[in-house]
Amino acid sequence: MMFLQASGLLLGFPYRQSKNKFLCISRVVPVRGSRFLRPQRHPGGVLKVRGEGRSDLEASETRRGDLSVAPESRCCFVSILGPSNTGKSTLVNAMVGSKVAIVSPKVQTTRFQVRGIAIEETLHAQIVFIDTPGVFLPKRKFDQAMVKSAWEASRGADIVLVMLDGNRYHHFRKLSHAETSIAERLSRIDKEELAKTPILLAVNKIDLIPRKDLDAVRDGLLHEMGGPERIREVHQISARTGEGVFELRRRIAELAPLGPWHYDREQLTDIPERLLAAEVVREQLYLQLRQELPYECAVETERWESKEDGSVVIGCVIYVKRQSQKAIVTGAGGVRIKSIGVKARMELERLLGRRVHLLTLIKCRKWDENPVLYRQMGLDFRA
Repeated sequence: MMFLQASGLLLGFPYRQSKNKFLCISRVVPVRGSRFLRPQRHPGGVLKVRGEGRSDLEASETRRGDLSVAPESRCCFVSILGPSNTGKSTLVNAMVGSKVAIVSPKVQTTRFQVRGIAIEETLHAQIVFIDTPGVFLPKRKFDQAMVKSAWEASRGADIVLVMLDGNRYHHFRKLSHAETSIAERLSRIDKEELAKTPILLAVNKIDLIPRKDLDAVRDGLLHEMGGPERIREVHQISARTGEGVFELRRRIAELAPLGPWHYDREQLTDIPERLLAAEVVREQLYLQLRQELPYECAVETERWESKEDGSVVIGCVIYVKRQSQKAIVTGAGGVRIKSIGVKARMELERLLGRRVHLLTLIKCRKWDENPVLYRQMGLDFRA
């Protein structure tokens, strides 16, 4: 098999554990009395700071300052629940201060849970935001697994953040099917659980709403979600512009229980670098391929080789379901796959702080029938 070389990397889901060594190892600190399952461990390393800032991730961490965990430290897990395309991944990236989750204008971009780790220095708080697949009406087996993962992320979380598209509600003045299903779930939570696990409502995309209508949108969505009996607080934000984001982060830190941190101070996410590379290229598939084709694709990282000069060679496979799709992804004369690789490489070099070489191969395979793929992404094949 030959790999098509592009000046970048490709995205992938790790079907099997690689023997390659990775740059960083995650250290999870046990927290007494935590009601949240321990963070998932993936094959390979995770994104961490490696000395003084070279990459975007490192530069972001440097701005956090030399913060040691104080006796009065706080730590909490926040599950972000909402329909597809409401800006959950954009919010996580904004909270963390660096890109840990991919984003695109298309719905259902997030396929599995992604943890972004933020620090609120003034309160000695570490906040682990859990970005989840959007809630939507599933049609395929893979869709069902994603939606199930979204619901399960809220179990045992210290705080649940329900995120809704305020601009959509401003236009239609009624809930979507996904929003209605969320409201129904909230209505079944008993008072004892509500007392232990605060539910906050984040009304996003307020930058698209006339200021005079903001209060009506806020009050309408609060009522639709069950009112003050269900929702502890409502926050109006714009994840895209940053309006209200850091105020929300500080408020979450205030609600966080006292306790030691789960992660090292410098860690931004527990996603392995191999999987991050895969996700960044999948982001380009969503941005550059039209209509439904991105949903028919998955990618596996098959090679990760660090070189003596500090660069890394990444070999990945894009899986499509039909031969006709293979030609579309490749493009005339390989133009499209080269463009995908070039833009992904630039983004990965910014995030990883090292030179990246990409090797790509496109295969035809029914990837969504592979139970190993589900397991590696933390999804339930039986869903």
